[in-house]
Formats: sequence, structure tokens, C-alpha cells
Amino acid sequence: MNKIEKMRKRRVFNPWGFYGRQPFIWYRPRGRDSLSMTTRAWMVTKRVVLLGDRWFDSGSKVFLVFTTSKEETLTQAKVWASKKFGVKEWAKDPFGGYGPKEFMQRRLEEILAVPEGTDMEDRPLKKVTP
Repeated sequence: MNKIEKMRKRRVFNPWGFYGRQPFIWYRPRGRDSLSMTTRAWMVTKRVVLLGDRWFDSGSKVFLVFTTSKEETLTQAKVWASKKFGVKEWAKDPFGGYGPKEFMQRRLEEILAVPEGTDMEDRPLKKVTP
């Protein structure tokens, strides 16, 4: 059983539930139909913080994969988010996005330590003092 399946058994289904109020970076693919106006982009998201200036980006800061490669655009998103939120190191999460390395490792351990069937999205995240 992979990490995503284990998290689903604890009712964590996506980065929104995994990160809580921590910033994270996720990839938005192009829309599936020919009428879709959605373009490929890396999105920087943080709950209750408005990062974008367009309503249709749902408050996320958008880094379009248009004239640069997907990897270059991800680097731009990481640099911007590091400056904005003070994150020193990003790590890939089980959902294919990126989050603050220290938080992500700690959160994954926290989720997998509870019994299956526990609703982790409703549980407050443990506070950690530096």
C-alpha cells in the first residue's frame, strides 16, 4: 500500500487537507477539452491567504508553463514562495506537488501514526516551536 492509500484511510485526500495552513506548490494541467481556457501552471497556495490577483485562480499565485519548461517554471515558483514564506527547502509530497520539507516529513509521520478511519483533516495540526 502506498502513502496516498494510507492517507486516504485516514481521510486525507489531497494537498489541501494535508498541508492545512502551510504553503504548498502544485501542478495544474491543461484543461482536458478543446474549449478549456485552463493553461498548464505551477500554483503556489496557502489557505486564507490571497496570493493571486485574478478570481479564477482561486487565490493562488500562478506560474504559467508557457515559454519556459515545466522544471524552470517550478524553480521560479519555489524561489518566489521561499521569499514570500521563508521556506528554506522544498520536498516532493505524495500528491506530486511540493511543500516545506520539515513540515511535510513531520505531517506525514503524524498522519500515518494514527489508526485508520481517523479524520485527520478535522484534527488541528500539532504546533511546533523552533
